[in-house]
Amino acid sequence: MPSSVHLGVDFGTSHTVALLSRADGSTTPLLFDGSPLLPSSVYAPNENELFTGRDAVHSARIDPTRFEPHPKRRVDDGSVLLGDVEIPVPRLFAAVLARVRDECVRVAGTLPPTTLTHPAAWGPARRLVLEDAAAEAGFTSPRLLPEPVAAAGHFMRVADREFPVGSGVVVYDFGGGTLDVSVVVRDDSGLDVAAVDGLQELGGVDLDHALFQHVGGQLGDHPEWRRLVTPESPEDRRHLRSFTEDIRLAKERLSRHNQADIVVPLLDRQLHVTRDELESLTRPLLDQAVRLTKAVMRASRLPAERTAGVFLVGGASRMPLVATLLHQNTGIAPTVIDQPEIVVAHGATLTDPVAATPPAREQWTSEGIGAAPVGTPPSGSPHPVSPYPVSPPPVSASPVSPPAFPPTSPPAPAYGPTGDGFHPAITDPAAMFDLAIAREEQGDSAEAAARYREAADAGHAGAMYNLAILLAEQGDIAEAMTWYRKAADTGDTDAAYNLAILLAEQGDTAEAMTWYRKAADTGHTDAMYNLGIESAEQGNSAEAEGWYRRAVDGGHTASMFNLAVVLSQRGSTAEAEGWYRRAIDGGHAGADAMNNLAILLADRGNSAEAEGWYRRAVDGGHTASMFNLAVVLSQRGSTAEAEGWYRRAIDGGHAGADAMNNLAILLADRGNSAEAEGWYRRAVDGGHTASMFNLAVVLSQRGSTAEAMTWYRKAADTGDTDAMNNLAILLTEQGDSAEAEGWYRWAVDGGHIGAMSNLAILLTEQGNTTEAETWYRRAADAGDAEAMNNLAILLANRGNPVEAEGWYRPPSTAATPTR
Repeated sequence: MPSSVHLGVDFGTSHTVALLSRADGSTTPLLFDGSPLLPSSVYAPNENELFTGRDAVHSARIDPTRFEPHPKRRVDDGSVLLGDVEIPVPRLFAAVLARVRDECVRVAGTLPPTTLTHPAAWGPARRLVLEDAAAEAGFTSPRLLPEPVAAAGHFMRVADREFPVGSGVVVYDFGGGTLDVSVVVRDDSGLDVAAVDGLQELGGVDLDHALFQHVGGQLGDHPEWRRLVTPESPEDRRHLRSFTEDIRLAKERLSRHNQADIVVPLLDRQLHVTRDELESLTRPLLDQAVRLTKAVMRASRLPAERTAGVFLVGGASRMPLVATLLHQNTGIAPTVIDQPEIVVAHGATLTDPVAATPPAREQWTSEGIGAAPVGTPPSGSPHPVSPYPVSPPPVSASPVSPPAFPPTSPPAPAYGPTGDGFHPAITDPAAMFDLAIAREEQGDSAEAAARYREAADAGHAGAMYNLAILLAEQGDIAEAMTWYRKAADTGDTDAAYNLAILLAEQGDTAEAMTWYRKAADTGHTDAMYNLGIESAEQGNSAEAEGWYRRAVDGGHTASMFNLAVVLSQRGSTAEAEGWYRRAIDGGHAGADAMNNLAILLADRGNSAEAEGWYRRAVDGGHTASMFNLAVVLSQRGSTAEAEGWYRRAIDGGHAGADAMNNLAILLADRGNSAEAEGWYRRAVDGGHTASMFNLAVVLSQRGSTAEAMTWYRKAADTGDTDAMNNLAILLTEQGDSAEAEGWYRWAVDGGHIGAMSNLAILLTEQGNTTEAETWYRRAADAGDAEAMNNLAILLANRGNPVEAEGWYRPPSTAATPTR
């Protein structure tokens, strides 16, 4: 192979793409099972072997616990537990890259100079994981390049767009599972990433799901539709796979045409779908992407006149609405090519190395805007309450669901097959069993099932177990359960466990618990773990804790996180903290554990360490931690950075209304009441009741009293005593003292100290000084300085100067009353 050939590899979250490029400009995409898209999935059948691509996806139907669909997302985890095998993350990466290497050598005869791409936000530690994996896969000193830099190189050289020095391009990378937006600038030294952010939970599959749900909505409760989406037979499973693929193809057809037809199996119906319908369904998702794009463009500080273009990358970017929305919101017509999936891999073969170091994800924030504090009312007058932020929500226990199919591989034969695997003495159950294994390895599942059945009928426990696995994979759950029962009755622990899984899936939790217990009693830690999950779901946290502890003692690392959650919920925070740390050290539930550990640390005042864990969780892709990090930063006065994280939490779709509320508070505090009002309104639309009060405060401050009163009433109707107090203030100012008095009394019934003082003022003005004195005393006893002084005035006017002097407080003294 001449040295002019170069290999570019785009190791993606959902798929990996590799392409050979030659000096004459010709290219050859590498094909895997006939497609340029290699699923980046890995399956571990045992500790020595890893399957990748479609082989991994197919094998996952046997045992999902041994399957990792997105190894790239596990880059920070150190190692991943697949079934009972702990696999280092670099080895997972290497397995995928080895498939690329093998295909490249098959096509080109050698492995040419190679460029591997990576997310722009990856720092040195993550890039080192990729380098180690490449070395393990047999790549010699590959060049590493940020994905958006590769895309920008394609934009400049292949798409032939003007990209002068000093300008930049927005790279909008919309793949199957994620969205990444970057601004890449060109200077004298080459290409550099100026700003980057992403949505880890938004991709093409989410658009497919929206269309799937739309079709389901048209079919309602039709029994055949329910049969299709909850298949129990092999035939129904095939129908579902066919329908899902038809949905995807319809989405792609609607990218080129205005209408498409979708055939719904089992119902013998053909549904007509238009592009307008698809765009209406997906508009909320794509609006999130637009907001993210605008935030990244602001963060890059690249002037509009120096923006060379918006470049659409990734298969999901084909949808016309993507380009339309970006054009409408940025004023730039996006650049689209026929094969956006190969852009990064192709660009990797073209772009010269640059010395650019991508920024850490936390080093930039969306551009900030303004603030105005609530004014302090004069002494003795009613006082509005300032807005209040939302506390960080802890992540609830998110245990891995029991696998859809058996988690234990078929047992090895009692003695290995000889020759072609055929044993002449096929009347011997052990020989039949060996023959069945040989036939299964050859791909003849029908013959394997027949031989397993013969051996099982003759009493061979291993054959019973393996037959059940085959039947379950084929969708014959009822007979699979029959054979699992027979195998379990012989003492097979794995059969008992797998039977419990199927029973739980069928909704028979009680019997599932029985079989889980039988397996757990023999030391089966996965069964203990699932017992913990079932117990917690039934509200029996004490029993759940017991099972999690037994599983942990047996070496089950996944149970550490769930045990910590249970302990935290019952108040044993010190021990919970210890288990969260062990879960992190063990590489399991890393980002979730980091987030929850940070919450415990923040609750006990250790905000510095909490901040560190939130940052690590965010780097691991944990969107909830963006909001929680913003809360900690805001509390310590780093409001500019906090504002940036609130915006990213909103763009990420997590803690949306809470983040909108808290962002609005920061904006209002620094004088930007107009933008604050906008965020409060969005939060209210999202069902955030606290924002009703805060919106009313902003409206009241700018003189929109009528609308402010409307929102105070809505907030008061939810039980908000601050809103009751402030509504009464406005009513008093308008002369409606009767209704104002009613709201003050509602507020004081809820314990509102300010309302006690304000009610006393109103009663004094009405001449009811006796009851006014009662409320002044209650407010004064609670430490209200205004109430103390007003009580002193009332007592002095009554001729009681001695007690009055005891209550009077000069402005510089503490509010605590002295008797």
